[in-house]
This record gives sequence, C-alpha cells and structure tokens, in this order.
Amino acid sequence: MSTIRKLRLTNNKFIFVLLCIIIFFSSLVYQLPSWAIGSFIDKYSDGKLKLFNANGSFWLGDALLVANDGRKNESSAIALIHWHSKLGLKKYLDIDFYVGDKKVADIYVNKQGIFLTNLSVSFSLKEITLFLSSIQDLNVSGVLNITSDHILFNKHAEGKVNIMINHLSSAISKINPLGNYAINYDLLSSAINVNTLPDSVLNLTGSGTATNLSLEASISPEHRNDMRQFISIFGEPLPNGNYKLKVF
Repeated sequence: MSTIRKLRLTNNKFIFVLLCIIIFFSSLVYQLPSWAIGSFIDKYSDGKLKLFNANGSFWLGDALLVANDGRKNESSAIALIHWHSKLGLKKYLDIDFYVGDKKVADIYVNKQGIFLTNLSVSFSLKEITLFLSSIQDLNVSGVLNITSDHILFNKHAEGKVNIMINHLSSAISKINPLGNYAINYDLLSSAINVNTLPDSVLNLTGSGTATNLSLEASISPEHRNDMRQFISIFGEPLPNGNYKLKVF
C-alpha cells in the first residue's frame, strides 16, 4: 500500500472519529435537562430563587419560580415561567424568559460575561416578605414591579435595578393604602435609595445598603391621629416627630 493511500486512510479515520465526538457532544448539549436552568438561577440568585416542577429541557421548558429563604426553610411561589434557549455567534447562549405571553427577561452569554437585560416582572409583595423579617408582623400587601435594562454578572454584579411598590397596605393599619414607593438599587455598590411618591399617607425616605437600611417615616398631617398607634409599633421616635424604621 502506498504512503499516500495510508495517509488518506489515516485522515479518513481521524475525520470519522472527530465527527463521532462532535455528534456525541452535540447530542449531550441538545438533551440538556431542564434542571440545568434551575441550577443557573439558583447560583446567580445566591439560592434565593429556585425552580420547582421543571418540565421540558434546557432549550424549551417551564417551571414554577419560587422565592426561598434557606435560613428559615420557608418558600413562596412567585410565577409559572417558561423559557426558550438558543445558540449564536455574538451571543453564545441566549435564554428568553416568559410569564404567560409576556417576555420578562433575557439572559445571554458573550465574551464579556453573563448579562441580564430587559427585566420586567410584577408580583405580590406578600411573596417576598419572608426575606424581610422586620415587616412580616405588619401583614403587608401590594404590587411589586421590578425592572432593569442591563445587568452584568462577572466577578461582581453590575447594574441598576428599579423597584416600584404600588398600593402598599397593612392589615393592622386603620388607613389603607399606605402609599406608593420608588426604590433604586445599585448592584455594584449595594446602595439603596427609597423615595415616596405623591399622595401617600405614609412617607418613607432614606438610603443605605443591602445589609444596612433604615428609613425615616412620617405621616401626612390629616392622618396622624389614626396612624399614630400603627407607626409606633415598628418605628423608633425621632426628635423631629418622625420615626426611624429599621428594614435590615
């Protein structure tokens, strides 16, 4: 057998083995289970968000998104989400998340890192009070809207998150709703700023961090008598007549 023919046979065997390897790993990637999405969410939420009852695959599936407080072994269902994942050149991996027909977030991976964009979710405030032990006794309710245009997950998370609390109410308050509030959170510095929107009964303002946040609370003049007992339950009186509320 000539040397050239031997080389051709060797090359053909190499190409065949290479194709088999490519097909094998492509099959593994294609058949990635849905729990891979859950592992991704669990890791980048520090265990605060988990997926339950996952169906489908990594590429197309659905699951129940649950808020989780591991310290107290408590959890609360947030929403039934579904996702669609795809591969690309500029975005190596791109995952779209939906609640119903509404797209609520896009996670993609490129050479710069992992990005979360176009975040827009809404759910009941009751679903996250398990993370805020300081206000659990107030039995609060309301609508929580969370939005963010662009978050980068690299060595540190970078980006800004805007939170709106609408129609905040408490079962132990004589006057409801208490008000509407805007919260701005900078992920890189952990800085939090809280402001009260117009026509609110309970005014809350302040700034701090994700581990140390206190707010100054005051009541609109026409409701002070009705609200005095309510605010004294969780607030520390200040010399100016307002109250200090320790969130965390």
